[in-house]
Amino acid sequence: MLDHVLDQRCDDLYRAAEAEDAPRFLATLQDLWERTEESDAPIANALLVRLCGLFDRLPPGLGARLSVMSGAMVENGADPAPLVDPVVVGLCDALEHSAEFARAWRAVTDRRLPEPGPQDRVVLGAARVLSGPLGLPGRFGLGRRLPFARALDLAAGWALAEDWSAAATTVLQRSAAIRADLSRRPRLAAAVAATEEDRPDLWCLPRLLAVLDDEPLLDGHRVLVLDEPSHRHTWNIGRTYPMMRPSITLDRVLPEEEARMWSSRVAPGP
Repeated sequence: MLDHVLDQRCDDLYRAAEAEDAPRFLATLQDLWERTEESDAPIANALLVRLCGLFDRLPPGLGARLSVMSGAMVENGADPAPLVDPVVVGLCDALEHSAEFARAWRAVTDRRLPEPGPQDRVVLGAARVLSGPLGLPGRFGLGRRLPFARALDLAAGWALAEDWSAAATTVLQRSAAIRADLSRRPRLAAAVAATEEDRPDLWCLPRLLAVLDDEPLLDGHRVLVLDEPSHRHTWNIGRTYPMMRPSITLDRVLPEEEARMWSSRVAPGP
């Protein structure tokens, strides 16, 4: 359970969200993070449950900021379960808007796609290209100008996808069960595939969603052949996914005949 002070600060967050007071919301969120960054698991879990109740009450920008803090809490040891569905919804929205943004951008201008960034000037500038006089009038004869409000939604999705992706990457690293679940969600798979070419900065997502499919199965078993290291390493190798710690459990030593059978059915990797 949360103590009185943390519970009160969560109430303050809810009030700021209801009042649509973004500066107060962000200041309170920062205060909560500073108070709980080193919290033990029961407090972190209780706080994350309360924070996840806010996602449906927030506009995309504040939701993305909340997802970053929530992902950091998961990285510090909080249970990721309450965060899965809000992050998937926010990420899918952002990726779908990103894909539509890229199509709309190419329909009105020959300029390169803009670098994603959450700054207001970047988002507003991109939205004006889609809706205003900065594009190429009547390109392809289609006149695909967007209403400014719609253009702003797409530009915001393009800008915020990185924040949602960061939270999703953290959640995916924490649990094989979550990775298996999310890899089977068709909306997420389609959204990731639709942006893969235009958003190379989000490369972690497709790799994490495919992590269970990296090795082929033999009769329902995933078979890896581990050789002795060619030499001893004297440094720690950096990890792309630091929360995914591989482990091997030795259940039994195969008899020589069974070992020969498995060896005959595997081939060296490329």
